[in-house]
Amino acid sequence: NALIKAADATQPWEGSRNMHLALPVIFRILYGCGLRVSEVCNLKFQDVNLDAGILTIHEPKNGCERYIPLSDSIKEACISYADHIWWEKDTEFFFMAPDRTRLSPMTIYQRYRRYLLDAGISHGGKGYGPRLHDLRHTFAVHVLQKWITEGADLTAMMPILSTYMGHNGIR
Repeated sequence: NALIKAADATQPWEGSRNMHLALPVIFRILYGCGLRVSEVCNLKFQDVNLDAGILTIHEPKNGCERYIPLSDSIKEACISYADHIWWEKDTEFFFMAPDRTRLSPMTIYQRYRRYLLDAGISHGGKGYGPRLHDLRHTFAVHVLQKWITEGADLTAMMPILSTYMGHNGIR
């Protein structure tokens, strides 16, 4: 919660006209959908179906193209973001850098480190985390915790989570 609040507090700054709008949505997608940072940065407008609330992930790490449903709150955040940005929506990346190219994962990582500090979450340094990729792991753990609470058969559910996250297998 503190990390999302820190992202929500992002102020506009010259040269990055829409970043204060994009970053809160990006961090919601990273945590709430369990995507890799590269998958978020590679999203194009045609990959984001705001009517159905579905992201299409093309050419991911393991080559497993997939569809990601959005929660109502993330869908609303994406719609609000799309309503407020200024570039062409037919041919561009959904989250674009100021030079109208793909947003760099390094930009997201640098902001993550700043948000950790703002949220009062200590960072142990390189190799000690928390890492940006840990948002993806947290998503997976929270899904598993929910299934355990609901009494779901984890043996049956693990392949579903694995496929959703773009893994080649449950290992």
